[in-house]
This record gives sequence, structure tokens and C-alpha cells, in this order.
Amino acid sequence: MKSFFEIREQGKGLWHNIHQKRKRGERMRKKGEKGAPTAAAMKRAKGESIDEAPLVMDDMAMVDAIWNDIREKMFKDKLRGKFEKHLPFVQQIAKMAGYKITKKGQTKGRTFRYDVKK
Repeated sequence: MKSFFEIREQGKGLWHNIHQKRKRGERMRKKGEKGAPTAAAMKRAKGESIDEAPLVMDDMAMVDAIWNDIREKMFKDKLRGKFEKHLPFVQQIAKMAGYKITKKGQTKGRTFRYDVKK
């Protein structure tokens, strides 16, 4: 039969269990090892601590907040060498601003921008 403390520890989540194991000095399981958390479990656990509430703010402040999130994601992909997947989105933004962009004829990591004639 489980003790009161064992029952109380159940349901506290993956990160709680990881911290408890580290306190006890036990070795963490390697990726793919039997009993190791899956990638999906880790993603779920990372989302546990984030409590997002509905957000109300000024129109332009909302645009800035969203743009900063998009820019951060693009920057991370740029560092990983996966910026090309964002090119269609960047082309749409350029079109809204009255520009066209292309990577044709440019060296790697460069983009050419030109004005759209109306």
C-alpha cells in the first residue's frame, strides 16, 4: 500500500518528478531509454507552468506584441539555417508595404528588395 506522501506526490507533473529525482541524486534516463519521457511529454511539461490569460491592449500595442513574437521565431530559425520557410510570409509583408523581395541572384543569406511600380 502506498504511503500518504507517495499519493500526495502523484499528479504534480513531470518537472516536479525531475526535480525530486535530482534531489535524490539519481541519474536521469537518456533519450529513448525505457521509461524516459517522450518529446511530447516534455513539450506538455514545458507548457504547464505558463498561465496565459486573455489579453486586452491598445491596437498598435497588440500589433507590436504579435510582431515581436513572429520576429523572435524567425530569428531563431535564421540561426538554425531554416529561414527559407518564412520567405512566403516575408514576401506578403513586403507586398503590404509596397515592396517586392527576391532571393534570385543573391548570395546565401541575402535578399533583394525593390519598389513595386503602381
